[in-house]
Amino acid sequence: GYFTVRSPEGFNDGAWHHAEVIARALGVSADAVDEAFRAMLRARLAPYDRDYVVDRARYRDREAMVRAADERTGDAGVQADAAMALLLGGDGPGAARRAEAAIRLEGAQPLARWVRATLAIEARDGRAALSELDALREGGRDGYAVRMLEARAARLARDDGRALSALTEATRRDPTQVDAWRALAALHGRAHREAERVAALRVVVRLDQHDREGLSELLAALLESRSWAEIRALAEHAVSLDPERLSVHLALGQAAQETGDRESAIAAYESALALDPPNAAEVRARIEAVRRGERGLPLLRAPAAPRAG
Repeated sequence: GYFTVRSPEGFNDGAWHHAEVIARALGVSADAVDEAFRAMLRARLAPYDRDYVVDRARYRDREAMVRAADERTGDAGVQADAAMALLLGGDGPGAARRAEAAIRLEGAQPLARWVRATLAIEARDGRAALSELDALREGGRDGYAVRMLEARAARLARDDGRALSALTEATRRDPTQVDAWRALAALHGRAHREAERVAALRVVVRLDQHDREGLSELLAALLESRSWAEIRALAEHAVSLDPERLSVHLALGQAAQETGDRESAIAAYESALALDPPNAAEVRARIEAVRRGERGLPLLRAPAAPRAG
């Protein structure tokens, strides 16, 4: 019942080091592997080096930054630091005064422009926020966070064209950030651009595999377009993520029925019945239709939840 494992020739606790293991396994030195990894990482992170990002953690010591601004009234950067610290501390008027002081000293001061844009958004003045962000970008500062702030300002200004441009640029600058894709899907939905909305939702579901609402929206859209194969490809993920959502089981049941998988269709419909749905009679009728081999039936949707009150 026992077996013997033979160590490689020359192996002992002190003889083989990690570097030698790598060299023997890969045929290159550990230093070469390390340098190749660092080069790959530098290439992947290079786009972020050019992004303008406000590191909020830098501005936690509000008292120290305000004190420094009082002592160095001619330093635009110090005034902007105090403005940001005051903004994060909830002192909007104080932040506005310090940001104004910074801009008087240096018109393109980026942090001061960021503070003023944020204050304008809090005041729901989208046009003013866009003006500040324009000045920020004209000063050579741009990036994912800038574009996301621009999209918020554009929505307040009711400028959906600019919001679309900002969100599209945000996804180009950092395609791994799910918030931009969610906002893009919502914007396309409001404009009734269904193909674009579905494309954005696909990315949302891929990037955030725990987003139940995003997956539900995608399944509903795929149901409307009768995209049976794609619905079935999402089946395991959908059931494991959101097993108590009626619309999930109904979509999976119809996809299985329309692709000729009677067993899976009945199983999905029975899972729907287990949730005690208000349209239980329709679901039972679908099970009978599956047993008769029927296809091409009207879409079966989950009833809308009643509104509270």
